Amino acid sequence: MLALLQEMEREYGRRRSGAPWRRRQLDIDIILWSGGEWSSPDLAIPHPLFRGRGFVLQPAAAIAPDWRDPVTGLTLRQLAARAS
Repeated sequence: MLALLQEMEREYGRRRSGAPWRRRQLDIDIILWSGGEWSSPDLAIPHPLFRGRGFVLQPAAAIAPDWRDPVTGLTLRQLAARAS
């Protein structure tokens, strides 16, 4: 899945060289999944920074408010309220 998403980013002009926080055409992240936690050298699920990002949490909580973060046990609704 990660390779497929990165290929989609490349097709839209994403380059992975240079400053990591620079503006980009498309940035696709895997935030959560139904399998709980996952860690590999290239990917960590849940996304390590999602708990503090309102722009991620607000829409996620609107879609699945009762989905729980497998690390903290908090729902997306609770995390979104904290990030606001």
